[in-house]
Amino acid sequence: MKKIAKPEFEDQRLVALQYLDVLDTGPDEGFDRLSRLVRAHFDVPIVLVGFIDEERQWFKSKLGFDRTEIPRETSLCAQTILGDEVVYIPDASVVSDLCGNPLVEGDPNIKFYASVPLAVDGGQKVGTLCMIDTVAREMTGLQLEEFCDFGTCFEQQLIRRRLQSDADFLVSQTSRLNTLLETVADGIVTIDDKGQIESLNTIAAHIFGYEPYEILGENFNKLMPDLGHGGWSEYTNLFFNDNWMARSGEDDELFGRRKNGSLFPMDFSVREMEINGQRLFTGIIRDITDRKIFENELKRGREILEMTKENVPIGITVFDEKLKLSIVNREAERLLDFPKNYLCLGRSFEDIATYLVERGDYGEGGLLDKISSLKKAAFGKKPQRFMRKFGQNNHVEVATRPMPGGGMVSIFSDMTAHFENEAKLEKLLQQANTANQAKSNFLSSISHEIRTPLNGVIGVAQMLGDTDLNQDQQEKLDTILRSGKTLLELINDVLDMSKIETGNLDLEVIVCNLREVITSILQPFELQAEKQGLEFTVFIDPALPLYHYADPTRIRQLVMNLLSNALKFTEEGNVSLSVVVNQDTAQGEQIIQISVEDTGMGIAKDAQGSVFASFSQADTSIARKFGGTGLGLSIVKNLVHLMEGKIDLTSEFGKGSCFFINLPLKIVAEKDIPSIFEVGEIKEAYTFRSLAVLVAEDNEVNAMIAQAFLKKAGHSSKVAKNGKIAIEMLAQETFDLILMDVHMPEMDGIEATKIIRTEERYDALPIIGLTADAFSERHEIFMDIGMIDVLTKPFTEKQLEDILVRHILSTLETVPKGEENHQDGEGNASLNEVTSINQNIFFEVTHGELIGSDEKMQDFLVGLGADVTRTLIEKSPAAIMDELASLREGLKNDDSQIVLRAAHTISGVAGSMCADRLAKQASLIEKKSDELAHIQAVLPEMEKTVEDTIAWWSSK
Repeated sequence: MKKIAKPEFEDQRLVALQYLDVLDTGPDEGFDRLSRLVRAHFDVPIVLVGFIDEERQWFKSKLGFDRTEIPRETSLCAQTILGDEVVYIPDASVVSDLCGNPLVEGDPNIKFYASVPLAVDGGQKVGTLCMIDTVAREMTGLQLEEFCDFGTCFEQQLIRRRLQSDADFLVSQTSRLNTLLETVADGIVTIDDKGQIESLNTIAAHIFGYEPYEILGENFNKLMPDLGHGGWSEYTNLFFNDNWMARSGEDDELFGRRKNGSLFPMDFSVREMEINGQRLFTGIIRDITDRKIFENELKRGREILEMTKENVPIGITVFDEKLKLSIVNREAERLLDFPKNYLCLGRSFEDIATYLVERGDYGEGGLLDKISSLKKAAFGKKPQRFMRKFGQNNHVEVATRPMPGGGMVSIFSDMTAHFENEAKLEKLLQQANTANQAKSNFLSSISHEIRTPLNGVIGVAQMLGDTDLNQDQQEKLDTILRSGKTLLELINDVLDMSKIETGNLDLEVIVCNLREVITSILQPFELQAEKQGLEFTVFIDPALPLYHYADPTRIRQLVMNLLSNALKFTEEGNVSLSVVVNQDTAQGEQIIQISVEDTGMGIAKDAQGSVFASFSQADTSIARKFGGTGLGLSIVKNLVHLMEGKIDLTSEFGKGSCFFINLPLKIVAEKDIPSIFEVGEIKEAYTFRSLAVLVAEDNEVNAMIAQAFLKKAGHSSKVAKNGKIAIEMLAQETFDLILMDVHMPEMDGIEATKIIRTEERYDALPIIGLTADAFSERHEIFMDIGMIDVLTKPFTEKQLEDILVRHILSTLETVPKGEENHQDGEGNASLNEVTSINQNIFFEVTHGELIGSDEKMQDFLVGLGADVTRTLIEKSPAAIMDELASLREGLKNDDSQIVLRAAHTISGVAGSMCADRLAKQASLIEKKSDELAHIQAVLPEMEKTVEDTIAWWSSK
């Protein structure tokens, strides 16, 4: 196929085509009608009207052809636009130049072809009219002439279309201009040489109180009676002799007259023009009534400002950008004590500064250096203050600040009275600090004095609970424990509030499992709800990541306070707790929403604003009925703010309340996830030997409690009644750990610990402080002198056991490999030697779990419905088996990350589908995912659990 050349003036041709604005437009009946006439006249199957741009031929009208465009290189019409005549091919199949053309050899199989160029803009050929037939045929001379005539018709159609487009554009622009004239805020009027109004917009008429038709054709003198004192002609003679534009109403007052006869101030700008030999004037009219009012108000404001400047009890000076004095008041002259008329407008800053420095107001030093420093300070980014003295007791303070655009303003204040009161204020501040310290000391003392006997009450009660009691005795014991714990909660609330108010409450941000933090506190609330006959539901988002950086203790405190509140004020219905991922933020953070909702008594709308205040409850009658300090919600709010979170509530009186907490928590990266067990799991997975513990405690009851707790945990102990005796006993016997009371007679625990730490052989001896002092800053002191941890009284058996396990665990990494079973001469392992995990009992802690919980499954069924539950049960086995296969693959390839992810998914699916044992086993593997050999050893038991779980699901 021969390549077709391009026309000589191709760029001009493309510009002409672009100007037509016809490419890629919709169907046009004018073109289609002419195309139908061509087809009928010449009896051909295909008629096309196409336009050729740089790369293609696009068809505006097409009959018998279904394509909208074809490439220019295959277009036969590309040859037509090279000349002025008809291109006529009787049989394309015998034309060698068309060999290989897809339109000839393929669809539409062109045989007969005839086309005529379509030209615009002085002969630029932008397109063609062509006829096509699939059989060869001849054309007579007459037919060729008629075909050319049809081409001319299409050219006229193009021109008519463009003219119509231009006309539409003019109409559109005229419409826009009229709209603009009607929407501008100013009046616009056209006036002839005799002053007659030829046209005006609606705004112009309305400014004078008329409708446009009422003043059209009227003389403009009617609207402006004092115009030029000689009518319109005099006005034009006055302003247009040398200027083509005139403006009135700025320097001279110019008034217009409204229809009702009233006058108003106006601006009137006029421009002269000539149209068709006629002299016309276009005027722009603006009602400046509001501007005049504003100017009068501004003038009044300036007068008020001037009066204020001269009557305020402070001195004011303002220097312009050239540092010349532009404003000064009498008070500045009085305070600065300059000679009469010295502070005159226009005097330079340097002259004034020189006078002050030479007078000695800014101390001793070089004149130039002083003036330079004053300038530099005055033009700094921050306000600067200087002090100067008059005599012995008088002081003036100067505050200087740079002004926008240059210059500066200075304010002078008489500070004599201020300095006279400063000593009094300092004394009052010292008294306040003394009172605040006394408050802290009082709270610390009260904490110790109450917690010490309270430790005895609660501890002995717990010990009594381990004995055989009848039902009546057990109920009385439960009452003692509840009362003791309530008293402890009240003390904690008061101390927490005091720490918050003084800014001494610190957060311990550590890696924690938020799901476990929440679930660890639920059991007491579940029992309380069951006792009250309430439904208690908990939802923890399955999408919740495994670990976050947070303070688990304070999060437990938040949730416990909200749940306690909800259960306290709900007598029937339900209480629900929800923990969801509310929003993912940048840099690995999430907004975790914790919400507690109840169907209790609710809070009246006018009382909701006070529920977070200290020592406040929504209704004083509530305090009488339910008790409490009124500090719980206040502590919650302050803790949430300390964690940079937000808290809110919705409530309706008589229908219940919902509290929302949104906490921003950072997700722990996989590489930072701890591989050790939590304390509870350590106790289940490790075996520890019996410890020899020295209890240094002067209170016999507290000593008895500590010994009883230690004995129950399998440890031996001896008691020293003060620090001195403890040091003597330590010199005579070997102890693995010391529980050291801080407050003891003769020698307290602090002094005893300092003495013990002076001997190198006791460097590794764990010393755990016992104190009723709950203030963290005091605990830090105890840690600084050598205690490794502090246990606050009253403490429970579990708290003592946990702290022992935690500090035994901290020494695990110091155990040399291969010496795990090393024993001393008596066959006992040392404190730092812990037996390795027994693979045979790794899953023993899960054996108490059911394969599947029918009760949970029933709740699942009620909540989701039979169809959804059935679908989830059907899909769960496949999901578990897929992840189990991934876990095996991870073990095979020694890839702990694959093992971790697979175990995490299995735990989530099993937990959601009520398979408690499988969920627990997968969770244990997840936390020990780096111990691949051990996981391989326990995998068969997990596979058996999977088999039993799938069978249980099938039974449902």
